[in-house]
Amino acid sequence: MKLKERQLTMTSSIRLLSLLLLAANLRGMLMDGK
Repeated sequence: MKLKERQLTMTSSIRLLSLLLLAANLRGMLMDGK
């Protein structure tokens, strides 16, 4: 595995994690609002 490829997978995984966290936060806010 090349260094550049590893960096790409790292950034994509981090982006996915942040998206999951964002979705969880939004869901929590919606639940609290009800």
